[in-house]
Amino acid sequence: MIKLLLILCIYSTQTLGMFFPIISFSEETGTMAGAFIQRPLTDTSDIQLFLLTQKKGQAGFLNTTNIPIGTERLNIKVYGSNTGESFYGIGNLEEKTTEDNLYFNELSTTISIEKPIHKKWDALLGLKFTHYNENTEKNNHPKIFNDLNDVGVIIGAQIDTRNKEFNTTSGYFNEIKAVLYNHHQIISNDVRYFKPHKNGVLASKFYSVQTVTNNDHIQYLTGVGNYYYLRGYKTNDIMDRHLTYAQFEWRTPLTTWFTLTPFIEAGVIGRNISNLKKTLFSYGLGGYFPIGSGAFRLESAYAENNSEFYFGFNHVF
Repeated sequence: MIKLLLILCIYSTQTLGMFFPIISFSEETGTMAGAFIQRPLTDTSDIQLFLLTQKKGQAGFLNTTNIPIGTERLNIKVYGSNTGESFYGIGNLEEKTTEDNLYFNELSTTISIEKPIHKKWDALLGLKFTHYNENTEKNNHPKIFNDLNDVGVIIGAQIDTRNKEFNTTSGYFNEIKAVLYNHHQIISNDVRYFKPHKNGVLASKFYSVQTVTNNDHIQYLTGVGNYYYLRGYKTNDIMDRHLTYAQFEWRTPLTTWFTLTPFIEAGVIGRNISNLKKTLFSYGLGGYFPIGSGAFRLESAYAENNSEFYFGFNHVF
């Protein structure tokens, strides 16, 4: 696959924000155009806006974190897309030779509040709305999954001593969370630790998620291989109810304007912790360019007989 990437950066020293117009081309997606904006709201909160259009459709998100409201912190996330995702079946372990894209319209809205409860621990309370419906004109086949308009309740607890929400260089984070819907529940544990050293930062993450359901819907399950974890695999290479993985990155600044980041990732996937189907391993190398309160990243990742290239913004965790 031949890819051409042209990124123009406009950086404002007055706001310490970031504005990235994006133009890229690949045989798979054709010409892509969009923009990414990140700007601090306060010393501890940021806002991110991302919009992208391509021949498959459009996608975008709005993300605001740690907005202070009294002693609480408010988080708002909105994601929308009509591009769909790759889909090879549930728990499919066979080698994927051709990509099968499942087109659907998706809207996800999450509103949560972090409320101090004990020492450094916060209670996590919120709501999440999920909309899903398949585009049968683009798919040219009957619906695979039912339409959704689900509202879930978020209950959890977290401790966060990180020095920044994005591109952290020190601190600890642990979030234990349950999202409770009518027909399924998603329970997860997210642990991250950042250890600064003289020549860089050792960043580590452990994540485990289990979906409790009698209905294997693409919106309920977790897939291997994406922008954030197990990056060397094809998108949704394997999907199932349980996924556990660990990530390690060595983030070393070579200059004031470039950070080199080799990484390794390993995990397991299956129906549940007692019925695992496959072990997973990927590795790669990333390059990061600090800009304002954020960073632009380029990464190349490898897993088994596959490799993937990514460009995006900020570290994956």
